[in-house]
Amino acid sequence: MGSGDGNANGGGSRWWDNQVIVGALIGGLAVAVRLVYLADSSHDPSFMQPLVDSRTYHELAAGLARDGVFTEQFLWQAVFYPFFLAGAYAVFGVSIPAAIVVQVLLGGATCYLTHRLALRMFGRSQALVAGLICALSGPLIFFETRLLATGWTAFLTVALALLLIRIDRNPAPRICFGLGLTGAVAILTRPTFVPIVVVVLVWLAWVSGKRERSWKSIAGNVGPALAGVLLVLGPVGVVLNVGTGHPGIVPPSGGINLFIGNNGDFDKTINIRPGFPWEDLLAEPRRNGYAPDPWSGQAYFIDKVMAFSRENPGGQLHLWGQKTLQLVSSRELPRTLDIYLHRQWSPLLGALVFKLGAWGFPWGVVFPLAVVGLVGSIKKIPVPFLILVGMFGASLVLVFISARYRAPLIPLMAVLAGQGLMSIVQGARRGGGVVRTSLLLALCVLAIALPGPFAQETVDLEPEMFFGVGHNYYRQEDWPNAVENLQKSVALDPWAPAPRNFLGISLVKMGRIEAACAQFDTAVILKPDYGEAVRNLERCRRMAADPSTATKDKP
Repeated sequence: MGSGDGNANGGGSRWWDNQVIVGALIGGLAVAVRLVYLADSSHDPSFMQPLVDSRTYHELAAGLARDGVFTEQFLWQAVFYPFFLAGAYAVFGVSIPAAIVVQVLLGGATCYLTHRLALRMFGRSQALVAGLICALSGPLIFFETRLLATGWTAFLTVALALLLIRIDRNPAPRICFGLGLTGAVAILTRPTFVPIVVVVLVWLAWVSGKRERSWKSIAGNVGPALAGVLLVLGPVGVVLNVGTGHPGIVPPSGGINLFIGNNGDFDKTINIRPGFPWEDLLAEPRRNGYAPDPWSGQAYFIDKVMAFSRENPGGQLHLWGQKTLQLVSSRELPRTLDIYLHRQWSPLLGALVFKLGAWGFPWGVVFPLAVVGLVGSIKKIPVPFLILVGMFGASLVLVFISARYRAPLIPLMAVLAGQGLMSIVQGARRGGGVVRTSLLLALCVLAIALPGPFAQETVDLEPEMFFGVGHNYYRQEDWPNAVENLQKSVALDPWAPAPRNFLGISLVKMGRIEAACAQFDTAVILKPDYGEAVRNLERCRRMAADPSTATKDKP
């Protein structure tokens, strides 16, 4: 199965014929490009400043590595990444740069595995193209150099694909066991792998029974795979249950994320921002009589999703269709990070990710080429690879789409894109099928560029980013940098009360009492029930009237 122009095991009389060396060079290039990006983006205000989820991961990992603090907060999201980060901090100290360098090396490994995957499926030329696409993929580079699980998800996705192809050709208990281990780690990294792993196990049972038509054959392959899954999930579940009282395999954040992407007001919920709106959404289960814990909240939000699906099936189908368009959109949809915002501080990122009107690069090239590769070689592509791609996409559509969650799909699409590009080149040489292929490419480009703009694209995340950076400096008691970044946030979004409150506190710390009072006053006008800002305004006014009270009344 494949084009026959390469040997998956390497070999050859010249070094460039040895595919192990070629793959290693691609991995090395990927690492080098990511390190260049880190140096290139050092002027980014958020450089080495973890924001939103990244900050949560950092604080949890630092607390565990440095002080041995382990709480049920670890279970709010998937547990693998904060534990990985804690391990990195335990080895290298609480060092964000060291952890990111580890992730850069992981990104190189992902590109190497992508080359191997394409080599097994198609051939040397396709493998070279696929590896280079991953090595130079702006979205992968961006998210792999943040404190996020995206890089691990991409690595595990490619590893699963390789194992599935090996099993498809020659099932062996040890490979099935490795598949179970990898699938379990993937589940702990991103819960959307649960349905993927379930479908993969069903496929494994089917293909095992089809080969030898015996229950013994099925048990001989599915048994080791299940053992691999249980070997990871069992002990982790027990440890988490002992430590927190909850098993923690599927985190409670899954319920609220499912609700955000599946309700009658999707365009509003998808754009709920961190801060007061997010806190208000988290408090909704408690206001409706549910117990004040995340697991009860998860049940509440799942109940709401099920009610929406029952009462408005047409709306649910429409929403899935809309999210499918978002999945294939050529543009990178923001969520808590907007990759396009950060282009201004990195010429390298600016060259690797951009928009021309409604068309976005690189997905606007990779996806159409992948469609060409898929359509032209559908009979050559292993069934489990198609299952993995389909289930990964479906799992995203089931929840919601963002660039961060779609990025791990890039290596698999790169494999298909490599085949698509080579089929175009070969067709041009033979002079056949060029018109048909060109028409398919053009239709695909239009189909993924024209829909939108989507709700996610209407939000300006720049003031939120400066607020996050300023809040980090505020917590570090670096008042000048806190004031600088919070002022930028306020200038970009004058209607947000929280940045003004923290700007006011930072100004007080610098002795600028009158300026601080003005910020508190505006924060209270914008949100009269903002209790902290109300109290800070009262203290600030007392300090302005009687400076001798400054020490006692400082916010």
